[in-house]
Amino acid sequence: MKVFWTFISIIFGFIIILYCLPVSGIKIYTSYGSIDSWIQMYGGIFGNIIGGAIGGYVAFLIAKMQIDHQNEQENNDKINRKINHIRLLIGELEHNSRVLHESITEKNKRYFSRLQGGIWKSLNISMDWMDSEIFKQLFDLYMNIWSIKRLESDNRFQETEIERCNNCLINLNDLVNKLNNKLEEFQA
Repeated sequence: MKVFWTFISIIFGFIIILYCLPVSGIKIYTSYGSIDSWIQMYGGIFGNIIGGAIGGYVAFLIAKMQIDHQNEQENNDKINRKINHIRLLIGELEHNSRVLHESITEKNKRYFSRLQGGIWKSLNISMDWMDSEIFKQLFDLYMNIWSIKRLESDNRFQETEIERCNNCLINLNDLVNKLNNKLEEFQA
């Protein structure tokens, strides 16, 4: 904005000097003419310059407003994508929590086939919204879920497997709470 006002003041200063030259009697040109013709010439030149400067400034403002609006739209789209990623991940984690809870309650591993990890796999690359602590916890949790899922050899639980599933369930609930907090943070 400072540059704009400096530019305008230089233009007005130049106009005032050139308007005063013919009136003051200083002759810089060898051609002669009446004061009216000088004023008409300078008025046309400087009117065009001022019109061009104002038109350029207005065009600059409009372009700046459009760019700002586009950046705001892109930021809103990114936030909406992040919110959708979090919601999908929360849904998958809650589903896995219910499956683990059923398995532990029923003391039967046949429910393990319903454990999911597809959303985590698809979102793993595009999770720029997630801090490293949550990412590490999610990664460890899914590694644990996949290793538990591979234990389906016998439908009965061993004691260590129940403890492992309980720990996994606690981590799942903790992660769901953290992700819900992150969701509220993005929605605010």
